[in-house]
Amino acid sequence: ADGSIDRFQVGEVYQGKVQQQKNYGVFVELTPDFVGLLHRSQLPESDQEKLPELYKNGGILYVRIQAIDVNRRCISLEPAKG
Repeated sequence: ADGSIDRFQVGEVYQGKVQQQKNYGVFVELTPDFVGLLHRSQLPESDQEKLPELYKNGGILYVRIQAIDVNRRCISLEPAKG
């Protein structure tokens, strides 16, 4: 089923779209029905202070799936090296 978290695999790289920034990280839309969190701890320290400038809403970002919590329907992301 398209709305199933089961279709995501750890290690997969997605071209995501920045949805919003919080002080703890950036939410990235992977598909229209799934959003993952790129936690600030995954980002270079120089980026952590400038999340809203660097990660603008609607911006394209390449991310790798780091972990999937099926019960909470949470996807943890890390930057995919270009």
